Amino acid sequence: MNSSLGPRATVWQIILWACLAIEGLWFFLAFKLAPAPYPLQLWLMLLLWLLVAGSSVAFRDLPALVVIAAIANLIGTALLKSRPGGIAHPWLWFLYYRSIDLLIVIAAFAIWTIRKKRIVTR
Repeated sequence: MNSSLGPRATVWQIILWACLAIEGLWFFLAFKLAPAPYPLQLWLMLLLWLLVAGSSVAFRDLPALVVIAAIANLIGTALLKSRPGGIAHPWLWFLYYRSIDLLIVIAAFAIWTIRKKRIVTR
């Protein structure tokens, strides 16, 4: 992300990366505590998270990609977690819930909007 986009974009970028780090920590805990019958679910969720993290790295070139990836991550993880045989650790699920995914979507959209306004005003 270009630092010339202003302090608002920087704040949203910090929120985005903090949420991605928290979600990565959640995966670390989930893989440590995952029940044996459901490892595929965690790997699919990790793949969705890697999509968002990877597109965040490429944010300078493709700003809309993070928004699309974040929405796909939110929908995908909600579908995976709400199906039968979901995460077997309810306290871990409670800590994570969907708030991090929602914050990632909001932060990515805010950064994209700020960048789009910046390009239009040039």
